[in-house]
Amino acid sequence: MEAFLAAYRDSSMFLRSNIRHSGLTYRPKPFHAVYVGVFREERLTGVVAQAWNGMILMQAPDGINELVCECVRLSGRPVTGLTGPLEQVKLAQHSV
Repeated sequence: MEAFLAAYRDSSMFLRSNIRHSGLTYRPKPFHAVYVGVFREERLTGVVAQAWNGMILMQAPDGINELVCECVRLSGRPVTGLTGPLEQVKLAQHSV
């Protein structure tokens, strides 16, 4: 995941920081999140996370709507906001 996100370092700062701080296992604590990824031909091509505070963090050039919906479904928490690349946020806001 780090290799994928590093390619988008300017718009993945929150995702990368939270993963470094808390890892990928969710606990209801600050900086933890539920993560969902999409793979194409065994290569990670998108990540969406819903953080402990309800924020959706995204870096998913393809399939953003499906990833956001699945992440929210898995977390079971309300969405408090969206952050990520502007075009992805615009697309995702129709999914929540």
